[in-house]
Amino acid sequence: MRDKILMGIVAPPIIAFLLALLIALTFFRAWVLHMIWGWYAVPIFSAQAVPTIAFFGALIALMLLRAEKPKSDKSFWRLIWDHVAISGFALGFAYVGSFFV
Repeated sequence: MRDKILMGIVAPPIIAFLLALLIALTFFRAWVLHMIWGWYAVPIFSAQAVPTIAFFGALIALMLLRAEKPKSDKSFWRLIWDHVAISGFALGFAYVGSFFV
């Protein structure tokens, strides 16, 4: 009984933290896509600039459409680090490549 009460007290802040972390990471990835789009698609194809919030909505839709089972071999923080590192490396390589466009 005590465990259920303790879980009821502890669970909402943890869920709120994880939800805020998910939103922040998705917004970071949307910003990375926005920057890459601005560096490449706008000057090369004369495309219109796309706001970050549009990429955010597209990422949310893609996350809902391709929901995967979590892989049990990696920890939660390792998965978060992988997403941040991949987005960071993509942004870095795109920034360097933008000098050659």
